[in-house]
Amino acid sequence: MTRLVARPVFGAELQPFLYGLIGDEKSGTMLSVLSALARQDLDPWEQAGNWSRMPKPAAARELADLIAALPEGLSARPAPAAIADRLVALLPPQTSPQQSAWQSRPMPAQGAVATDRPAHEKIPLVVFYVLFLLLGQLIIVGWQAGRAHEPPGATSSSAGIAAAAPAAVVATAPER
Repeated sequence: MTRLVARPVFGAELQPFLYGLIGDEKSGTMLSVLSALARQDLDPWEQAGNWSRMPKPAAARELADLIAALPEGLSARPAPAAIADRLVALLPPQTSPQQSAWQSRPMPAQGAVATDRPAHEKIPLVVFYVLFLLLGQLIIVGWQAGRAHEPPGATSSSAGIAAAAPAAVVATAPER
C-alpha cells in the first residue's frame, strides 16, 4: 500500500527533474520521472532528493536501472542510460551553498515515521485534545447533575425498578 505524505511547498528545485519526460508510452501519454517513481512505489521527492545528493554518475546509474525495470509500455525507448543522463542533468547541483532546509536534514529510514512536527502542525492536535477534555468534563457534570435530583439513598437502577414494578396483589379467600 502506498504511504501518503503531506509535503510543504518546497523542492521547487526538483520540479524540472521530476516532471522531466522519460518518453512516450504506447497509449500516447508522456511518462515523467514522477510517474515512473510512483509506479515503482517510491516517494518521488524523497528519491529525487537522494539522487541530488549523490554524485551524478551514480544517480544516473540508479535512474537507468529504474527506467530499464519499467514495463515495456514505452514506444521506441532509446537506451535507458541516455535517458538517465539527460534527466540527471536536471537535478540541482550537489554542492549548492544554498541548500534548502529539507536537504540538510537527514532523511528518515524507509517506513519510519517522523516524530518532530513543526508547531503549525501541532496546533490542530492540541485543539482536538482540549475539546476532548472539555467534552469529558461536560459529560461528567451532566451525569452528576442528574444524580442530584434522585432521592437520597436511591440509586438510578433501584429507583427505575421500583417505579416500574406493579403493586403485588394478594388474593385472600373469603371467610365462611
